[in-house]
Amino acid sequence: MADPATIIAVIGTAASIFGGIKANKQAKKQRALLSQQNVLLKEQEKTKRRAGFMEMLNEKRKAQRQSYILRAKVQAQDAGGAGVAESGQLGSIGSMSSQFAQRLGGLQTQNQMQADMSQRNQQIGDIGTGISQSQSRQQGWQQFSTMGSNVAGNAEQYGNLFKSPSITSTTNPNSGRFNQMNSSGTGRGYNANSVQMWR
Repeated sequence: MADPATIIAVIGTAASIFGGIKANKQAKKQRALLSQQNVLLKEQEKTKRRAGFMEMLNEKRKAQRQSYILRAKVQAQDAGGAGVAESGQLGSIGSMSSQFAQRLGGLQTQNQMQADMSQRNQQIGDIGTGISQSQSRQQGWQQFSTMGSNVAGNAEQYGNLFKSPSITSTTNPNSGRFNQMNSSGTGRGYNANSVQMWR
């Protein structure tokens, strides 16, 4: 029969190796998730800058539209004839129509960017949750590996728990009686054929 200490050492070592492999696997998973998260964060920052630029263009177009409206009113008031006023107003209306089309296109682009940013934020959050869960699992496997290593290191001590105590018999040649010795070396006489001493 195999020595209990040897069996315990083998089991502890195997548990330590297995836990280490699992912990390394979680660490690798975390690196992959962090890489994905960094890519999304860079894309998010790029989209934010573009959205800010689009907002600036929209504000500029809004100011230009207000300028066209004001100029049309001034031309209408200062014109000496209806034809000149109508010409100025028509020119302003044409410019406003062009600005409106540009702003509409800009708003559609902004809306799409907002939708993309919202979806990307969700993905970034999900990846963050996955990283936290993986870190927790990695810590658990590391503890399991450490426990296995400790068991293997103390295999002899644990193995002694499974060993049965040995028994020896002694005979007192002087009295013809047999003594059962305790740990202190003292004994009590018995009329028996053998004496048991536990050690």
